[in-house]
Amino acid sequence: MARYLLDTNIIAFFITSDFDNLTNKTKEILNDYNNQLYVSSVAVVELLQLFNLGKIKPKKYKTANALYECIETDFSLEGNAAGKGCLRTAKGSYIFF
Repeated sequence: MARYLLDTNIIAFFITSDFDNLTNKTKEILNDYNNQLYVSSVAVVELLQLFNLGKIKPKKYKTANALYECIETDFSLEGNAAGKGCLRTAKGSYIFF
């Protein structure tokens, strides 16, 4: 079993189903269920900012909260370096983690 800390762009390509921008090695890592995938709190904030600015448009997730829940579930996000907290998005909504 290997552990990987995923960069923001990898997660963005993954959640938007833009698999053409992922290398074959990256696809292998993401598809190997024996690997542990980690996401930093900074990457989560960056993804939510990209979402709120309209720079990423995942078809499956219509709100920032739905996107966050995807990250939490799909990447088994359990806390992070910043601990539990609250983010205020550019549109004024709040995201709790």
